[in-house]
Amino acid sequence: MTDEEYLEIKLRTDMARLNAPPAALPKPRGVRDTSRQAYQAHLDSGALGRQERLVYEYVRTALQPVTRQEITYALRIGINAVCGRVNSLVAKAILEECGTRHCQVTGQNVTIVKVKA
Repeated sequence: MTDEEYLEIKLRTDMARLNAPPAALPKPRGVRDTSRQAYQAHLDSGALGRQERLVYEYVRTALQPVTRQEITYALRIGINAVCGRVNSLVAKAILEECGTRHCQVTGQNVTIVKVKA
């Protein structure tokens, strides 16, 4: 198997996991119905999937594991959106937290993420 064939299979596998339906979650306590409706509207709009794909593709093509702030800086998406998408991809076992390092944006020692092998 060539490297190109391996990468094509890996990409198809990763994208299949990314498009898989989320596991059923228990109804959260203390969340207003309007918040649930807004979240469902966000899911239905397709924006959630688009942002997840942007974050995934950036992390996948990065030369090293990245911080959430570096993703924010590179994609020009708000930190709140990036953290939500990263956490969602970690929960789906597509990304994984893999240690800490000095962030090039904030200068702080923070958690880094990479595509789960």
